[in-house]
Amino acid sequence: MPLPPVAGVVGRVWVWVLGAVMLGAMNWTNWLTLALAVLGATLGVFNAVWMIRRDTVRLKVT
Repeated sequence: MPLPPVAGVVGRVWVWVLGAVMLGAMNWTNWLTLALAVLGATLGVFNAVWMIRRDTVRLKVT
């Protein structure tokens, strides 16, 4: 199951973000980049779940 590698990556990203915030190194371009990355990741996960769910429903019908 691919959850542990994903969890590790998410953990590393959070450590990087929190470290940058604590050091005060986050300017508006960093925040914009982070926001776009979070938005893209959220849409990607939603799309993957949606496609799997749609295929599962299609397989149950046929």
